[in-house]
Amino acid sequence: MIGDKRRSEIARIILSTRELRDKTFPQGMFNDHAWVIMLNLFVAQIDNRTLSKEKIITISKIEPGSGARWLKYLIESGQVLDVQNGKDVVLSSKSVDRMRSLFDDINYISNIGWNHE
Repeated sequence: MIGDKRRSEIARIILSTRELRDKTFPQGMFNDHAWVIMLNLFVAQIDNRTLSKEKIITISKIEPGSGARWLKYLIESGQVLDVQNGKDVVLSSKSVDRMRSLFDDINYISNIGWNHE
């Protein structure tokens, strides 16, 4: 198992590759707003930062209306929690655990190589 610092590095790599992908292919070709919100919230939590709803939408580079709808969905599905009287958002503990598990698996695959035969 790896630590949260390494997990945060993996999340940042995923976010960076997404930006590269968006520069390479036509804008809007890939729609993964919920995923980007969750990645950014994970990084923020590991860095001990809490983000407002407005800030998470902005740093995730999502149109405000779409971002609000995706946040609402993530909150209703229990992936994200409202805090500070609904002003700020954080990942639920269940989502944090799932993200940690995912990043552990990604780290494992990256260390042994991917055999996709």
